[in-house]
Amino acid sequence: LDALSRLPTSIVVDIAARLDLTSVSRLGCVSRHFRGVCESNALWEKLYWMNNGRAAVSDEVKAIAKDVGWKKIYFMNKLQLRMQVTRLREKRGSKEEMSAAQHRVTFVTEEKK
Repeated sequence: LDALSRLPTSIVVDIAARLDLTSVSRLGCVSRHFRGVCESNALWEKLYWMNNGRAAVSDEVKAIAKDVGWKKIYFMNKLQLRMQVTRLREKRGSKEEMSAAQHRVTFVTEEKK
């Protein structure tokens, strides 16, 4: 094994995050270990933050990334990402409305007893 393969994954992610995308792709072809690093959410999250800044990572973006993965978020254009955030907010809003409606039904039912 070479020295790079023996490094902790977090260090390899830090190194890979400083490469251009072509080099990241080539590094992923070196071995299974490096393919795993190059496909990892840790690497793509770090790349996203490095390119967009931490302020661009809202709770909604984190929730979407949890569902689809940071690599997909990284390559998603801003309009697509905005649409996903809007959908998530609408979905959360409808869940909150349903919860409030269920609470009102329970309250009214108990009141009639």
